[in-house]
Amino acid sequence: MNDNRYAQEILLDILEDKWFVGYYSPKNILKNNTPYMLTMGGRNIGKTFSYIICIIALWQLADKRSCIMRRYDGSVKKLDTMFSKVLSMGYVPNKKGYDGITFRKRAWCGFWKEGGKTLYDTPFCYTYAMGSATELQKGTLDIEDLMLVLFDEALTNEGYLPDEFIKFTNAISTIVRNNSKACVVLCANTVSWVAPYFRE
Repeated sequence: MNDNRYAQEILLDILEDKWFVGYYSPKNILKNNTPYMLTMGGRNIGKTFSYIICIIALWQLADKRSCIMRRYDGSVKKLDTMFSKVLSMGYVPNKKGYDGITFRKRAWCGFWKEGGKTLYDTPFCYTYAMGSATELQKGTLDIEDLMLVLFDEALTNEGYLPDEFIKFTNAISTIVRNNSKACVVLCANTVSWVAPYFRE
């Protein structure tokens, strides 16, 4: 059945408070139901981890996909263990019966072990690196049923890309495409108030 609700509405319907005990909970900010959200806070409160829970919940409970965006390609794969941790610790029901989650072909997907073989499901979370995006990539990322774009480490004290805000808006245009119900979350530590996102 086609679900025409916005990403925030779906998340508020499926997320459970117990999944965020001891971590940041995104539920209050989701209630604003805005297409762009900024989540800022101190380090080590579980902001990224909480959105990983949201990404898995969207896939496991609503068959909706996500995308994680960062500035640089090399920083994306380090999130690999977070997906596995959320699955193995049972934060979200494993309705698809995965034996694990792995990162392959620039995306995360669940897998099953059957008869000594590994069977991979379709990807549920893709990656996008603003710093290595090219004109050739523009328009090639067409994610079906996309609901959540997480721009992790959106603020930095190590310098922004040249024309970063333009790169950001181009990236969102490329990723979101026709998924008008999707939302974009900028997730950041409180490292600096000097950023192109505040200026723009």
